[in-house]
Amino acid sequence: MRSLFSGIAFTLLTLVFAGCAASSGSSSSSASNSQASSTKSAAPTEQLTEQGVKLGVYYAKVGFWFEKNKNYSTNYAKGTFVSAGSKVQIVATDSNEIELTVPGLGDAKVRMENVEKYTQLNVKGLVERTFSATPVKISGSHAEAIKSGNVIVGMTKNEVIMARGYPPVHETPTLKMDEWHYWKHRFGRTFIYFKNDKVTSIKG
Repeated sequence: MRSLFSGIAFTLLTLVFAGCAASSGSSSSSASNSQASSTKSAAPTEQLTEQGVKLGVYYAKVGFWFEKNKNYSTNYAKGTFVSAGSKVQIVATDSNEIELTVPGLGDAKVRMENVEKYTQLNVKGLVERTFSATPVKISGSHAEAIKSGNVIVGMTKNEVIMARGYPPVHETPTLKMDEWHYWKHRFGRTFIYFKNDKVTSIKG
């Protein structure tokens, strides 16, 4: 009898230990799955600045110049030219400026200022107007002039913008106007005249 009771007790203990081991394995597996899930949810998200601008690679939709690492909102045609289609890297923004580098110019650093008097845009709006997240293609009979930042007779308004950028709004409040004013530098201006959406003459 004693031998029978001993056998029964041993069997019961074996079952109890087996159950505990299975429960422990299940908890461990659950914890492991939970950790994996946690790791997945911690994947990096897009890096945005306080102005809501995503940092990273962009492509210029318009041509612009910079001098001493600065591009002015008045869009002076002076210094080093960055053509439409050029690849840039936006590295930071604040309420008044966009900081970027230009790989095609030896990673030249450029601070693009935003004076709302001249752009009527906030920094995020200026980024969206000036740059594209996808490559910009330039084609057509005026492609070479656009890539050089030159405005020539026969260009459409869109081609002028691609070549030269947008005219400051305090002198050209709407693009529907047939006379656009640009600045070559602080003391010199260029006047572009249109008829039926095409450049007819250029002065200055």
